[in-house]
Amino acid sequence: SILFTGDIEEDAERYLIPHITSVDVVKVPHHGSRSSSSELFVNATDATWAVISCGRRNRFGHPNEDVLRRWQDVQTLRTDELGTIEFWMKDSAVEIRSWHEETGWKWIFKEGVQ
Repeated sequence: SILFTGDIEEDAERYLIPHITSVDVVKVPHHGSRSSSSELFVNATDATWAVISCGRRNRFGHPNEDVLRRWQDVQTLRTDELGTIEFWMKDSAVEIRSWHEETGWKWIFKEGVQ
């Protein structure tokens, strides 16, 4: 399962926490800004993978260092480092790859692929 969070911040996270069940992938809220990814929210997702969508050298300093620490026990992928991140999931199979203009396509993970 994948949880797409958009630009929610801590108030919306508090509302969602009682409704969240464990997810495979979470799109980290609000580009990893300090106003999101509360410790309670991160724990509620129990995610295997966290994707942070942010631009390289962005003027906002995303992702925030405190937010990165809260996601440290989750396999975290960042678009500012990897470029495009693509997930393919079917049944128990998972494939993850990234594409960056400097490196092209790179496999990040494959599991249960027939």
